[in-house]
Amino acid sequence: MVTLRRKNIFLCIGLCIVAFIAVVSWRWGVGQAAQGSPTMHGRGPLNALVTVTFYGDPSSRLSMEAYVEMKRLAETFPLDLRIEYRHNVPGFRFGGIRRSQELECASRFGAFWRYLDLSMRSLDSAWPSSGAVAQKLLLPVDTYTACITDPDVAASIARDTQDARARGIADLPAVLLNGKRFTGPLSSSALQRAVTDAIALQQTSTYVPRIGAVDLWERQAEGLVPVIVDVRSKQRYHDGQINDAIPAPELAGSPDSDTVLRVMKPWLTAPLVVIITEPEKPRYELFTRLRSLGVSFVRFDDMEAARKIQGFTL
Repeated sequence: MVTLRRKNIFLCIGLCIVAFIAVVSWRWGVGQAAQGSPTMHGRGPLNALVTVTFYGDPSSRLSMEAYVEMKRLAETFPLDLRIEYRHNVPGFRFGGIRRSQELECASRFGAFWRYLDLSMRSLDSAWPSSGAVAQKLLLPVDTYTACITDPDVAASIARDTQDARARGIADLPAVLLNGKRFTGPLSSSALQRAVTDAIALQQTSTYVPRIGAVDLWERQAEGLVPVIVDVRSKQRYHDGQINDAIPAPELAGSPDSDTVLRVMKPWLTAPLVVIITEPEKPRYELFTRLRSLGVSFVRFDDMEAARKIQGFTL
């Protein structure tokens, strides 16, 4: 009898310890999440050329329709685009506050984007209770519903909303491209054009290194002769001052992955590939596919400077 009583005591103590650890762990996780790591609300590579910041409210139809366009952008530009969501809830929208609290709590269980997908699918139906939402998202009902009333959750939403106000954003939804307000229509065509232009600008100015004629000539003099591929169109391919350049006009337009792989396969492991291109037409499609193949490349489009270098032949 005494032995059985001791076992019961030890069992009760063990259960209490387990319960205490579980509660502390959950509170610690919520506290850590409240610090607002941007990766919780982001989709896409952290080093993307373009970051789209999307200010929305999951209870707003316009926000959810814009979210559909955000998903299309992420699918269209998987390597170069990052989508970051920010709360923007006007004080008079009680339903928006509640839904944003649910969304913020969903992020703490790794279900942020699943919650938005659920909101998108439920535009024309009554929104369920928080417990039912947890069940739909396969989340623990008790901890999820308790999270919604956590003051840190409201504080996170307030910080995002205050940030929107500081940027002069009062309407829903709102989109920033690399920190600048996008004022065009939130349609697929308009957004894709804007993102393509932003990516091209980044590639031309910062991302894709450009090599000048002198640098190229010095590399030759030092015996560091790279692979040189001329991807200009047939109409523009008329000069021969770079004798060893490999003409590849089939890469001048919008090449598909198979074409790029077929043309570039012999030089995929080269330490450097020089791409001769037309300066006014950054080759977004080509650059993206070269990067996906792991090719190290630079741009060369300074043909006039090349002509001025005496004896410039490769």
